Order: sequence, then C-alpha cells, then structure tokens
Amino acid sequence: KIPQVRFKLHGLFGDVPGLLQNLHRIHDWRVELTSGMGVSYSHGPVFDWTSFSLFVTDPAGIRHFLKDKFDNYTKPASERDFMWAGMRAWLGDGIFTARHG
Repeated sequence: KIPQVRFKLHGLFGDVPGLLQNLHRIHDWRVELTSGMGVSYSHGPVFDWTSFSLFVTDPAGIRHFLKDKFDNYTKPASERDFMWAGMRAWLGDGIFTARHG
C-alpha cells in the first residue's frame, strides 16, 4: 500500500487548500510532505477523479519509469490534456513529454 503524504487532506477538496496556502513555497512544502517516503500519494477534490498525484523520491523508483521500464508508461495526447500541452510547450518533444507505450 502506498502511504499518503504527511498532510491532512480536506474531506471534499483534498490537497487543494494546502496547495493554495503553500504556493509561495511549493517545492519546500512538497519535500516536507514526502520526506522519508520513497513513494507517496495525494489527491485533489473528490469530485475530480483525475486529480491524483503520485510522488516518487526514491532514486530506484525514478530510474524504473524514466529508464528501465520507460516503454510501460503512457502520456495522453496534448489535444486531450491541457497540462501535457503546457509541458510540451515548455519542455519540447523530449523524454518527459514523449507519447509512448
């Protein structure tokens, strides 16, 4: 079982209230939430079933999906997902935004 991040998630809005309170220090906040956990999760509002975040901080886990098992993971087409369209605009068509799998 994957542990939840070290933050009490709001019953209806999930991690959104904490995210909004910590936008000014988002990276430090995420480190605090996941410190000492190789893998952990968080979720957004209960009415948005797509709002799920998986945090991987263990180097072996990162290597697993960026190198060893890269072909096993897919990303949605840009026209279907505005987040990936933004990532592709920012990062280009490299390893982090490639459609594969």
